[in-house]
Amino acid sequence: MTIKIELLREDALPLLRYLEQLKVLKVLLPEQKKEEKKPPTKSRFAGRISAETAAQLHQQLSDMREEWR
Repeated sequence: MTIKIELLREDALPLLRYLEQLKVLKVLLPEQKKEEKKPPTKSRFAGRISAETAAQLHQQLSDMREEWR
């Protein structure tokens, strides 16, 4: 039988280890997930919009900022 528990205090782990030595239970620690290496943000989004579109968006943003002044 397998159950999942949450340790509320760090000092509970040595107690579980002691019970493991007595062959009362077996401690199964969660597997460490390997983090996938993501490419840097700049290269992930490179080339997604054209330079012309970027210039238009920049101009629109500048215009909106001017409206608030």
